[in-house]
Amino acid sequence: EAVAKLHGTHDNYIKSMTAFYDGRGDTGRALNMHKQFANFADGTPAHKARETFTEMMSNLGEKERATFALGFIKHIKRGAVWTMRALDELFINSILSGGKTQIVNMGMNTAMLIVDPIERLLASGVRATILGDLKGAKEHAINTIATAMGNLYSTRDSLKLALRAYQKGYTFLDTNTTVEGAQKAVIGNDLSFDMKTLKRLSVFFKEKGDKVTFADYLGLIGTPLRLISTRALSAEDELFKNISFRGKVFGDSYGSYLNKNLDEGMSFKLAAAKAFQQSTEMVERTVNYQIHKNNARRDGTVFISNDPEASLFAKEALQKGREMTFTQDLDQGWEHLQRSVAAIPLARQVAPFVRTPMNLISASLQRSPIAPLSGRWWDDFTSGNPERKAQALARWGIGAGILAYVMNAPEDWYFSIANMRGASADSWSQAMNERELAGAIQGSITVKGEEVQISRLDPIFTTFEGIATIAELHKSGKSEEADELFSMYALALG
Repeated sequence: EAVAKLHGTHDNYIKSMTAFYDGRGDTGRALNMHKQFANFADGTPAHKARETFTEMMSNLGEKERATFALGFIKHIKRGAVWTMRALDELFINSILSGGKTQIVNMGMNTAMLIVDPIERLLASGVRATILGDLKGAKEHAINTIATAMGNLYSTRDSLKLALRAYQKGYTFLDTNTTVEGAQKAVIGNDLSFDMKTLKRLSVFFKEKGDKVTFADYLGLIGTPLRLISTRALSAEDELFKNISFRGKVFGDSYGSYLNKNLDEGMSFKLAAAKAFQQSTEMVERTVNYQIHKNNARRDGTVFISNDPEASLFAKEALQKGREMTFTQDLDQGWEHLQRSVAAIPLARQVAPFVRTPMNLISASLQRSPIAPLSGRWWDDFTSGNPERKAQALARWGIGAGILAYVMNAPEDWYFSIANMRGASADSWSQAMNERELAGAIQGSITVKGEEVQISRLDPIFTTFEGIATIAELHKSGKSEEADELFSMYALALG
């Protein structure tokens, strides 16, 4: 089988060798290798071909050997890489096809829509009291209430666009979705659910007739394969991202329009009604701007717009939508890891997702007592923007409040540490030591007398994190530290 594969690709080897030996005058060696490859079909033993190839490779320099070796394996691995990426895609679809995944995704996004306005109102209180900015706090509160109104009013239009995204098989507002790389499917295509698609397929197969190949049928498999997995999750992202996007634009524009109308001498009732209309129009302008921009990005065309106001609103609203759906871009180190997982075949088998889990961890960290350890939290706190600083302090306050409740609540209170561990606060240390001596599972909680593992960081995932760290150290010129870290991982894994 190996001999047959080599024989089938000998033309490619000839081209590689011709380019490789161009100008070097070693054409005789290239002809000898060509003869060996050409004779494979005539019964040349595989071990003889391997010995000849090894001998000729040993006569090349290091750089030449590496160059030729890359060309040698390029064509062999092409089919294997597609197969491994297809396995990755099948694995992703298998873990996303369950109803539990859809419920969790919808539940988390809905919770964010409910919690965010509460958090922002708390931030307006922080801005008024701790930061002493009463005027800014008032505007902050008005914008927050207007944002909640915008979220509510935009639900119907957002649902329409989400259903359209499900029908078409791609998102309109943003290419960042919960499913990383959803726009680069390997198995088949995501066909649109409409009559045009059916007519096009009918004409295609009618013209092909008996010449229809397996690859043609393979192109149809992708649509049913991703019907209730990646396609459904992308539509859900479209729904919640649209709600957050429209709500953000409505809230930010409503406050400025209201103040402008009041300054022009209108009554509050008339100013509020006109501001509502103006904000609604601004939402439509901004949504149209973002959809056309995203379409141009997906199609690889140039996007030109003469609406700078919509551009400004769209930039901030898109970031807000990504934050609310945990799809915002990662920092440089984690983004490098994300790209590595996407590039390495079968890597998704051990780390199916990178961006969404890291964003979830970041959001949790920012709402904990150790929030200052989060780079994003620190960026908001030191940004010089009173609104961002107040919201950072509000998130930190929420985390401190939750921790205080969990640690100090009595045993008979839900979600207290004593309730989850089945021990009172006073005997916590003693109970923990006794459980460890009894062989308790680390990183677990007791639910109805049974231990449940809650530690989600897989050891293999730590390895990918180490790879990203090593790469970042090399990029920043710290090669010595990178080599030391590499040695430590090599010893640990060896």
